[in-house]
Amino acid sequence: MKKGQRSYIDRSHTVGRVGEVISCLLMLGIPIAIMTTYDVWPEWSSFLVTAGSLLAVFGPINIAGVISYMPILGTGYYIGAITGNMANLKAPCALNAIDVAKVSLGTEESDVVASLAVAVSSLVTMIFIALGVVLLVPLQPFLMSENVQIATQNMIPALFGSLTLTVLMSNRSGRYEIRGQWKMAVVPMLIVVLIHVFVVSLTGKEGVVMLLILPVLLLCGIALKKKGWIRMVPIEKTDRHAA
Repeated sequence: MKKGQRSYIDRSHTVGRVGEVISCLLMLGIPIAIMTTYDVWPEWSSFLVTAGSLLAVFGPINIAGVISYMPILGTGYYIGAITGNMANLKAPCALNAIDVAKVSLGTEESDVVASLAVAVSSLVTMIFIALGVVLLVPLQPFLMSENVQIATQNMIPALFGSLTLTVLMSNRSGRYEIRGQWKMAVVPMLIVVLIHVFVVSLTGKEGVVMLLILPVLLLCGIALKKKGWIRMVPIEKTDRHAA
């Protein structure tokens, strides 16, 4: 890279931030323009109550999402944040693309692959939404059938199952191979299951749970690494040993 020339990552972050600002202005500006034109402003007391409840639910989810998905999606996170469906579509697509391309997480190559995967999945989503709007009435009997209803109820667990399996099977991160990384998930998983089953239901509190469990996951990883149960081996050494 020439002196004074910005890297791909820096340029992508700049474009992503500008895109986020423009998207926020459009998302907020259109409702404000409609309310101003037709003089249909809501009562501020009702607005604040509704906004407060939404922020309490989605605020922690979004904060945890940035921490959790940014290392996977890289600068593709900006596209995912604008188009939505981060957990159940964008992240699985990005992880699958990274696995198919055989690149390591945390590298510039994985950032490019993940960004392309998120962009393509966003385009495909918009196409199917358009088709769904056109075909909604003709397909309504099929969509309301019992088999389809059962399948849709299990779609999110299936996606998260495949996402978890992909993360656990991918043991490369940048220049290192992480051996035994699955061990750091055992304690946090047990904590969440025990609290959910024996203490209080965590349904609807996923965002808060993610925020609280991330430090536990980090501490488990540090402790296990110090004890040697998780090891980070340079990929060059691994390749020489395999050879």
